[in-house]
Amino acid sequence: MNQQTAAILVTTLSLLSAACASGSPESAEVPRPQASGADPAPATAGAASPAAVADATLAGIYSEEQAERGRGTFRSVCGECHYSREFRDDQFKFSWRRRSVADLFGHIAETMPENAPGSLSPRQYADVVAYILSLNGIPAGSEELPTDRDALAAYNLTALSGN
Repeated sequence: MNQQTAAILVTTLSLLSAACASGSPESAEVPRPQASGADPAPATAGAASPAAVADATLAGIYSEEQAERGRGTFRSVCGECHYSREFRDDQFKFSWRRRSVADLFGHIAETMPENAPGSLSPRQYADVVAYILSLNGIPAGSEELPTDRDALAAYNLTALSGN
């Protein structure tokens, strides 16, 4: 494990510990990359760098049904430690503005839920990402968000900073 990966892991665990120790999901913080001036390392090996991410629009990359499933998964699994507003606040948008949808998908799939990272199906993780996109005002379409990280890397999250 390199130093940058270790630093991200320590930060994520610290935030999760503080969130769960608070006893109040209302005050829980979402584990997210720190806005320290340096962008966090990609969540997966081979993930597209910000410069390599295509400028594909986010509009229509998930369906309303998928976001609704993601909402249900969020409530039953993520809601123990997180509130949905954490994923649409300015800090979240700032932290993820130079990342791809693949990075967000990978980060959630590899670190959540805290007590069993990676325990949901790829479809469930994609559903949760669709829900997060919907929280940020990204319009739904007719297609479902794929689970393939290469396909997700074509979409950057720059649009989140504009909402």
